Amino acid sequence: MSMPGIPVEMQAGFRLETRAERDMLAQAPAEMRPFLEAQMKMAMEMEMCEFLTRMFKSDHEQGMTVIKNIGG
Repeated sequence: MSMPGIPVEMQAGFRLETRAERDMLAQAPAEMRPFLEAQMKMAMEMEMCEFLTRMFKSDHEQGMTVIKNIGG
């Protein structure tokens, strides 16, 4: 999966297709494969969005802690 704008180091931490997922795709009827692949891609993108949301929230909270500590 291509993740433009995300450093390669971060991309490596995201899950890849598991063996079970690959087996499921291989056994699925041909007309279902595109839908299953799209579903798996959406799941990976959701995981990435959740990760980025948590990361930005944590960054924001750290910044707010600094501001509160200096009396802002």
